[in-house]
Amino acid sequence: MPLNLDMISECFRIGRYSITSHGFQELDNDHITIIKLETAIGHDSPEIIEDYPDDPRGASCLVLGWFEPDLPIHVCVGISSDMPEIITAYRPSPLKFHAPEFRRRRR
Repeated sequence: MPLNLDMISECFRIGRYSITSHGFQELDNDHITIIKLETAIGHDSPEIIEDYPDDPRGASCLVLGWFEPDLPIHVCVGISSDMPEIITAYRPSPLKFHAPEFRRRRR
């Protein structure tokens, strides 16, 4: 199943995705609840900001979503068993990404 934003967003809307153990750790570290995650990626105009089609572990992408106007969430999503799999998720830092849009990495 190819990665596309419509499919990813729909799967988050209906709760049809998996989370790696690293993903669970990162969600917990940044205090991102499942409700925040599903809202940011499943409902409020998420966007793919980086695409990794040639990753040796499998194609993935970085999705930006917003839980609230001041709460951006980045989710690295791959595909596992025909559904999105959260590889990692975190609150982007203004030290690593240009604020306030958090779409581009700082070089």
